[in-house]
Amino acid sequence: MDMLSAILTVLKWRTGLFVCLLLCLCHIELSEAQFRKSPKDDYAVLGGTAKFACAIRRVRYGKGEVSWNYKVAGVAGKQNISSEYLLYPSLDRDRRMRYSIVGNRSRGEYDLQITNVRDTDEATYECVYYQGNADPGLIVNRRRSALLAIGRSPDPGYPLCSMSPSTGVSPLMNITFTCITKGGAPMGKVRWYSGTKWIGKWGLTEQ
Repeated sequence: MDMLSAILTVLKWRTGLFVCLLLCLCHIELSEAQFRKSPKDDYAVLGGTAKFACAIRRVRYGKGEVSWNYKVAGVAGKQNISSEYLLYPSLDRDRRMRYSIVGNRSRGEYDLQITNVRDTDEATYECVYYQGNADPGLIVNRRRSALLAIGRSPDPGYPLCSMSPSTGVSPLMNITFTCITKGGAPMGKVRWYSGTKWIGKWGLTEQ
């Protein structure tokens, strides 16, 4: 009987430990918000529209808040954009006219949309989930960020292309075509075509 009691005691102890671990894992899972979608680095052209995705799987209890901010390279500090779906009053008037938080609210989507993109919009944008009152002493702060780079056309007059020799061309001659581009963001690449056929696989070099 003593041996049986000992075995039952060990089994109960192990079962209790397993249940305790399971409950702890469930508690952590329910306490911490998760990002279903995160913003990704992107390019936008001047005058175009940029959109950063951010979707939160909220916890089952406690009150949380989703906000956006941005930081311009070389400038100290971050600037607040929104709290939930409302823009901060401190956001400058120009951005208030062009920035908005869109998405399906029932699915926890807080996408940042920027219209009529300008040079000044080039920055790092950050989606933050903050929860401060789920459990006593529990603070959840999760963040995801992405860079918006502004696409620009090449400098005026580019790409600049030439042919050597430029005159006196005859069949079977070796001819060199040169095309140079300058400026623009991201840096452009040149592709060569013969009529409508791309000839980029014909042993051409790129420098």
